[in-house]
Amino acid sequence: MRTLALALLLGACTPNELTVTPQRIAWEEIDFQQARPDGGYLPQEISVRNDGSRALDVEIVGFDEEHLLLGALLASEEPPTLPTLEPGSQHVLTVAVWDYLAGERDSLVEGAFDLVAPGVKEPVTIEWSFTPVREIVVDTSR
Repeated sequence: MRTLALALLLGACTPNELTVTPQRIAWEEIDFQQARPDGGYLPQEISVRNDGSRALDVEIVGFDEEHLLLGALLASEEPPTLPTLEPGSQHVLTVAVWDYLAGERDSLVEGAFDLVAPGVKEPVTIEWSFTPVREIVVDTSR
């Protein structure tokens, strides 16, 4: 009986493996002079894979909607939650730059958001950065 209880306890405490790539997106300079595309500027894909042995419900925590656009099939909007990831399955998020705030032009803008799931000890942090610029073309042909 003790052996069974210990095995169940150890199994419940074993963390699932959540693999996320990439964990850093550095867009560098983004030219906001051009009209913003519907999907945001320079969309990047992030692969979220469940390498564990049980299903995971992954929440997105701290996503900066003022600067970024999230393109993903979600199971829930509040909080943003991915569809359940079965063992061995993956989901692809698309993250794009959306906007910048007053005073941020020509300065590095950076932040991070986390992917968290019950049973996973540590959140996976996705760091991001970009520099908003406006490349105004001057006609010098005169």
